[in-house]
Amino acid sequence: MIDLKTNRLVKAIPGVPGVEGVEYAPGLNKVYTSDSGDNKIGVVDLNQLKVVKTLPTEAKPDGSAYAGPFHKVYVSDERGKAEAVVDASTDTIVKTLHFASETGMPQYDHVARKVYVNLQDQNLFAVIDPATDTVVGRYPVGRCDGNHGMALDPEHRRAFLVCEGNDLMTVF
Repeated sequence: MIDLKTNRLVKAIPGVPGVEGVEYAPGLNKVYTSDSGDNKIGVVDLNQLKVVKTLPTEAKPDGSAYAGPFHKVYVSDERGKAEAVVDASTDTIVKTLHFASETGMPQYDHVARKVYVNLQDQNLFAVIDPATDTVVGRYPVGRCDGNHGMALDPEHRRAFLVCEGNDLMTVF
C-alpha cells in the first residue's frame, strides 16, 4: 500500500499469492484481490492492513469491478470461464456466472448501472445486470481477437477493448 500524498510505501501486505487484480470498495474500507496463485479472492481490511478472509474461485481469478450501489464485486475467473459475484457487505460469493469462454477485466458502468465483461475465447463481451446478477446481453467485438483489457467512458457511452490476438483496440 502506498500513501499517495507522500509517495511512500505504507505497508506490503502478504498473503496475496500471484495477485493479478485489485479492487477498492469505497465506503467499506476494503480491497479485494484476485490471487491466481491459490485461486482465491482476498479480502483486505484497510483498518488492519491485512487479509482477513479468502474466497475460493475455480481457476485463475483475474480482473475485478466494484458495483458500488449494489455493494458487489465482480471477479473474472479467467480459466474457470466464470464470473464470481461477491457480496461486499458479507464478503461471500453469492453467485457464479458460467460462460463458455475465458472471462476477463470486468468494468462497472455507473451511468448504465451494468457490469461489462470480456468473453475472450468467443470475441464477445457480456452485460450483467447487478440488480439480478443475470446476463442481459452478449455482443460481438468486431475484428477484435482475444478481447481482454477494457476501459469505459460512461458519459459518452463508449467501451474501449484491447485485443491480445491481433494488436487492435476497438471502440463501441
